[in-house]
Amino acid sequence: MKLKKILIPLSLVLLAAGCQSNEGQKETTKANVETTASAKEKASPKDNHQIYDIDVKDRPVLGDKNAKNTIILAFDYSCPWCKKWFKNVMPKIEKEFIDNGKAKFVSQPLAILNQDSLFMTKVDRFVELKNPSKYYEVQRGFESRTNDDEVDWATEEFILSTLEAAGIKTTIEAVNKVDNNGFEITSEYTENYGVESVPTVYINGAKLNDPFDIDKMKSLLNS
Repeated sequence: MKLKKILIPLSLVLLAAGCQSNEGQKETTKANVETTASAKEKASPKDNHQIYDIDVKDRPVLGDKNAKNTIILAFDYSCPWCKKWFKNVMPKIEKEFIDNGKAKFVSQPLAILNQDSLFMTKVDRFVELKNPSKYYEVQRGFESRTNDDEVDWATEEFILSTLEAAGIKTTIEAVNKVDNNGFEITSEYTENYGVESVPTVYINGAKLNDPFDIDKMKSLLNS
């Protein structure tokens, strides 16, 4: 299939691993990665978090773009624990912070796990460029899939049917024509923004130790 023709470089393949526990939760992680701290990184004395100045000005925004707080999610479309994050965490922060204008939400897909991950960054980019108003609707559609497998879930039929459900009729050929920088963005997040696992959540640049820790999110957003 055409979406399987993109090969992930060995350097990124070596980053992919399985799942590990994190206070009762599991995260899809990368193995043996020494993250290089960028010049943008600095210590947060208040909360003992690392603070990153992440440039998301070109990303679609969910919520009030002028909201004083920013929630950033780095994720992988193939990651089953990212899927769980969208199911269990996203509705809570959306109801409590995004819908009322207290925070805006920005997501960034990465290509960490496999070829499906990489191709989905291209699909994501296609929607962003061609139908930005449908961006988060489409994202929810992909993340609500019933297949939890990390591989062979992003079939041509599933991708096109999910897009069509959001009112976007296209072809895989059209998606393939979109210029994509999935490799570069993934490297930027792993090298400069401290991504060692997905999902990774940042509250106003502060990287959370546990992306499922809603209480910590609330404390940072209410501070």
